[in-house]
Amino acid sequence: MNNYAIGYIRISTKDQSKYSLDYQAEAVRDYCSHYGLELLNVFRDNGEHSDTFDRADFIALEQFIRKLKGKVRYLIVMAHDRFSRDISEALRKIRELERKYRIKVLAVDEPIDIDPEDPDIFMQRAFKYLMANQELLSIRKRTKRGIYNAMAAGRFVQKAPLGYLNAKDEAGKGIIIVDEAKAPLIQEIYRLYRSGMSYFNIAKEVRPKGFKLTGNGSIQAVLSNCVYAGMIRVPAYNKKPEQLVKGLHEPLISEVDYWIAQEMMGKNKRPSKTQPNAYSAPYYTTIPLQSTPVI
Repeated sequence: MNNYAIGYIRISTKDQSKYSLDYQAEAVRDYCSHYGLELLNVFRDNGEHSDTFDRADFIALEQFIRKLKGKVRYLIVMAHDRFSRDISEALRKIRELERKYRIKVLAVDEPIDIDPEDPDIFMQRAFKYLMANQELLSIRKRTKRGIYNAMAAGRFVQKAPLGYLNAKDEAGKGIIIVDEAKAPLIQEIYRLYRSGMSYFNIAKEVRPKGFKLTGNGSIQAVLSNCVYAGMIRVPAYNKKPEQLVKGLHEPLISEVDYWIAQEMMGKNKRPSKTQPNAYSAPYYTTIPLQSTPVI
């Protein structure tokens, strides 16, 4: 009887799972040992999305299955929320693996002879995925609220625009600091625009000096970015309108110069009144930009 199995383990920085990758791998090995399964490989995804199977190691897992041409019979996971947190995606993928490769997906709390076609088993699994899906939505909501609160407090939370560098303050929170080498380019762009120079000629003027942004709208993008005036544009959220707040970062131009540029471009509509925030990050360390953690 074919008793080949593979394992799959997953964790994310925002997943809030109490099970480490090593713990999950040990649970998968124990399950295989208990039922006399030969574990061929354990695929692990670290920091990958839980609502899609477009994950590096899961893709490698499916390639491994195809390469063995139907020899693998079982796919073992620590728990079903390690497989996926999206109920529709999870049930679709389980059915696909069963029908296409004749592989049974099992969590370590399920007996090996479980019948996935049994209505009661289907309901039990569907409930587990429903709970996992609810947690996924809760994580997203908390993340969105956290980003909004950080922005409303004047903190820039994305990749630093030209003229700034991503850094951390004393509390270890993200902030942007002036890039002394590139900041003069931003100031030059505003000066040239106020003098009446066209976007095209401004680009010709600053590109030899190190302006690397490309595209027809690159100069307009710089002129439209309120961050350079020391402000953060906070999007509408939870019935609160879009607003501008004073940022925790040092401005490269004055607010007056920024609003004059907006009027010259025909963008003179201002959001809610700017709210002041004290610049309170006298100490910082420059850090490389990290990609946003996935769920």
